[in-house]
Amino acid sequence: MIRKVVLLFLSVALMGCAGANLAPSIKEKQPGAKKGYMVVSIKAKAGNFETPPYLPTKLEYELRELLKAEGLFAETGAREGKGVSIMIHTEARYRGGASGRDDYLDLQSRVLVHDPNDPSYGACITLVAFNGYGAVLSDFVERTHAKEMAEAIKSLLK
Repeated sequence: MIRKVVLLFLSVALMGCAGANLAPSIKEKQPGAKKGYMVVSIKAKAGNFETPPYLPTKLEYELRELLKAEGLFAETGAREGKGVSIMIHTEARYRGGASGRDDYLDLQSRVLVHDPNDPSYGACITLVAFNGYGAVLSDFVERTHAKEMAEAIKSLLK
């Protein structure tokens, strides 16, 4: 009987130790962060020949509007040289090779963040948006894709 009580006590004590988090709490810092900076320019281009020409233009416009709403886009230039440039390479991928339309399967964008005043700084974010419904929801997919870009850029700058 005593042996059972001792085993029960030891098992409860060891389970309590196993569940305790013994590692120190460390706040992770995003390595490519440029806190307090603003976006001074956005350029978007098609990453391949199959990407319709309207896509980069639309993503650039949507991203600019979202960043303006967040106060992260500098209309007349960055304050005190704290500005970054954004370059977006977007590719649309199609089912069965039919290209140039808005019924793409997915969008893949690489967002390059560059500080013109600091040539050693650069950040690259890759985002993918899936379009399961073809032309029916392509506008929604493009806006959501731009919103994801804005959130990623916001995490670098705020």
